[in-house]
Amino acid sequence: MDRRSFLGLTSGALLAGCGGDSGMHGGSMGAGMATLPLNTTPPLPEGAPLRPLARLANASALPGVFEAALAAAPVELPLVPGTRTTFWGYNGSVPGPLIEAHEGDRVRIDFTNALPGQDSTVHWHGMPVPAAQDGNPMDPVAPGATRRYEFTLPPGSAASYWYHPHPHQVTHEQVFRGLAGVFLVKPRIDPLPADLLDLALVISDLRLDAGGRIAPNTGMDYVFGREGDVLLVNGDRRPLLTRRQDDRTGCGCSTQPTPAICGWHLAPQR
Repeated sequence: MDRRSFLGLTSGALLAGCGGDSGMHGGSMGAGMATLPLNTTPPLPEGAPLRPLARLANASALPGVFEAALAAAPVELPLVPGTRTTFWGYNGSVPGPLIEAHEGDRVRIDFTNALPGQDSTVHWHGMPVPAAQDGNPMDPVAPGATRRYEFTLPPGSAASYWYHPHPHQVTHEQVFRGLAGVFLVKPRIDPLPADLLDLALVISDLRLDAGGRIAPNTGMDYVFGREGDVLLVNGDRRPLLTRRQDDRTGCGCSTQPTPAICGWHLAPQR
């Protein structure tokens, strides 16, 4: 499989199970265990143009160095018409900003935890980084504190990754509230044509209560893992991708507006 196919496949499914590492951490199993959670998310708008992910800008002017700041904090988003929902986002964005670097780059990211009353970390999921820089639960960043993550991306590490918090017992909550993002590591010399259309997709699930707030976990969530009522792509429900006639993907996609990327169709919600 070439890198383009791999990127499309892994980015498209990147956050499909966004409680990934620890959907069962924390909480207690109570009386609600006997029933599955009801579908409570209010109707969401759909069919808007696919939004590209925000990008984390490189503040370094030095070649081979990527420097940036990343902050986790509450952010209000108008997902439900007439209602603002409080998510937790990186740099005010849900999903978090796309980080893009190259093999061999020295990466320095200053992370600030602005969450209310919870430790946090940034875990570079699957990336070959030193243990001391991996954002594990034993290395928490306290509320209001800042910590620098610094590592070098080794040769052979080009791939699609994602980053997310990994604090003890509350990883699942911080992720389902919105803290997750894409980290693309590209080869220093890319053999693929530069004019090919390259899109990163974050597929996530969402569950709100009837008032448009993030719904709490149920007892069954702690047993089987949390699953939302609605699938989102780059933060929207069933967005549409429109390609120009001169866009090249190498996969024979239609050039008409369609909820599909190179044959991977977004299933309609029933």
